[in-house]
Amino acid sequence: MKAFLGSKRHPQIIERVLESIESPVGDWIVVAHSLGTAVALELLGQLPAGMNVKLLLTLGSPLGRQPFKSFVSTAFSSADLARVQGWLNVYNTADAVSHGSGISSAVPEAVNVGVAAPALDHSVQSCLTQDAILEELGTALYGVRGRELQRWERGASREEWDGLDLLTALTVQYCYRIESSLHASTDQAKDDRRRRVKSIRLAVIDAAIESARTNGREPLFDDFDKDLSPWLSGRVPHTGVPAFLIVLHRLQPLSPFSIDYAAQARSVREQVARDFGLAEAYAEIARECVESAESVFKAGRSPLQLIPIVAIAGVAVIAAPWLVALAAPAGLAGGAAVMGGLAALGPGGVAGGLMVVGGVGVAGGGAAAALGRGLAGQTPEETKQGAVDLMARALVSRALEIDGDRPHAEWDVLVAAHAQAHEDFAKFSELNDKSKVGKEVTAQAELKVKDLAKSLKWMLEQELAPNLVMIDASA
Repeated sequence: MKAFLGSKRHPQIIERVLESIESPVGDWIVVAHSLGTAVALELLGQLPAGMNVKLLLTLGSPLGRQPFKSFVSTAFSSADLARVQGWLNVYNTADAVSHGSGISSAVPEAVNVGVAAPALDHSVQSCLTQDAILEELGTALYGVRGRELQRWERGASREEWDGLDLLTALTVQYCYRIESSLHASTDQAKDDRRRRVKSIRLAVIDAAIESARTNGREPLFDDFDKDLSPWLSGRVPHTGVPAFLIVLHRLQPLSPFSIDYAAQARSVREQVARDFGLAEAYAEIARECVESAESVFKAGRSPLQLIPIVAIAGVAVIAAPWLVALAAPAGLAGGAAVMGGLAALGPGGVAGGLMVVGGVGVAGGGAAAALGRGLAGQTPEETKQGAVDLMARALVSRALEIDGDRPHAEWDVLVAAHAQAHEDFAKFSELNDKSKVGKEVTAQAELKVKDLAKSLKWMLEQELAPNLVMIDASA
């Protein structure tokens, strides 16, 4: 590998390859293996006149490894992508040459497919013996790609991302990683799930693009059907990392479609964290913090829900609007106003307290009070879920030593929510009749008061509250 990268004989190698092509005019399928994939990349910059590459198939490529970074950058800059219709890279997830990770970090234009083969197997056969690969080959050769391979050097359509952009990228990349995790399997059931995940991911992409255009916005990317990781690192604001990790832990964009990927969930979350430039250990820290907060409500209550995608008016709306608040201006007119608008989406438009878990990072005192009132106005389960998210966010912030703009913001929102719930309970107790409906409404209001009081007590015990505070213990 070092000998190849340091060699000055690359021009002679390319010359020998070109000399072996007697009649270059027409459509070609170029197959390259191992270090031959580096030669193929250089060849793309010196294609003879009239030669078009219908498909570049690379197998066991090391181009994604760090030593090749400079080489790939130089060779790829001169590649004539207008004459390349598709690029499919296949790798053994246990191959030492490719490091089992494909080439997406270096060449996001390529479609990367991992296969499960014996450890250290670097052979061509290991990459071409599975039905999923044959399907991908068929799609690349005879599918609906009605365009040449597009160069991604422009990246995102705008440098500054708002919360909705971040949310869109997170959801699409999450689906991509689920699909990739299911590629590396010979299990027919997993292969069926992979096909379904791919269809869902493409539907989410279409909805995201259509939604952007409907709202007069340019789509974030010209083509979302790629690994987005080269453009995700550093996109999460430092103070927004705790909230991001909580939603990453609970995000389940496939839940409406009943696709089980529980066995891959942990590795997918860790990979997505890395894609956004965060340590994979952060995903595990978030899980532990969420479980610690959930333990307060374990006895006799239904489990907390994952965050679904909700289809409203034909547009996919991901029910995690806290991310929008990350980009909102500070104060009541910022975070709280954004949340109020999202609440108008109706059931599913706001996933419990996730409407506030990000908002507290940008909200002043007035906004914290408004967000707290919004949290108290949810159903008992959504209020409990929101409280857990705030509690977990405070834990993650402490674990990662991330201080937000407003100290103890989670506490402020929970206090406001508790005060509003207590007021509602008192009002319902006084005005409701003794009918079944009246009793049920009053009981639900009382349940929210008790749950929020538990949250505040737990925050005190965990030393996550301001000093010298008191709680009405009778609540």
